[in-house]
Amino acid sequence: MLEIRQAQLDAFHDLPDDFVALVLRRVARSHAPHVGALGEPRAHRLIERTVAHGLQHGVRSGVALVELCELALEFGERFVHSPDQASALDLLEHRTLPESLKLEVLREHLRARTRGRKHLPPRSA
Repeated sequence: MLEIRQAQLDAFHDLPDDFVALVLRRVARSHAPHVGALGEPRAHRLIERTVAHGLQHGVRSGVALVELCELALEFGERFVHSPDQASALDLLEHRTLPESLKLEVLREHLRARTRGRKHLPPRSA
């Protein structure tokens, strides 16, 4: 189970109140097949969990959190729990690399590892 500490909650409070809804609207356009397959309620919950996971691992900016949500949609929510989990989490928690670079490296690594295949979830019932 994901545990959120007070510092992470504080970081989440620095984001707009409707941050998850804003991200959902953005990714519904950029990742329509993925959001469509999940359905809006499941996509909303995925975004909430991904934002919390990002905050837990040191991702703080809104832009980086959106990119992390896009990765979760593209490669499946549990991409950080893949065989590459340790390197993915180490990268996200790196203290000196800029967030945008961390996420670009992670995206490129996942694309190379999956040979560009995207994850499409089963359709919502």
